[in-house]
Amino acid sequence: MKITKKKIEDVAEELGWSVDWQTQEHPNGKTEKIVEFSQESPAGEDFSFCVFYDALPDIAKELYTWWQNFDIEEHVKMWLEAKSNGGGGVPDIGTLVEDAKAIDDMCAKLWLAVEDI
Repeated sequence: MKITKKKIEDVAEELGWSVDWQTQEHPNGKTEKIVEFSQESPAGEDFSFCVFYDALPDIAKELYTWWQNFDIEEHVKMWLEAKSNGGGGVPDIGTLVEDAKAIDDMCAKLWLAVEDI
């Protein structure tokens, strides 16, 4: 089965993700292809990330790499720092940990869904 943008969008949207396809032109004439995935986490974080790709089949590999590099502890630390710097609306540490675990799971499911296309 041939992978298409529509198929990627369909499986991502079934899991609650929004998908935004972008290109970025550089002064040297190179064009980068980017896809942004975004979704609200269970605790209400507007969570999104981008992967760069050359061809559509590369996206599954890039999602896997992104997911493997997602660090729950670093994610929680980022929000705790924001909270200590006056960021409003940041939940308690227990909620942050559970939310980061949920984000990790959401990313794993996204990778598996795209991998299965």
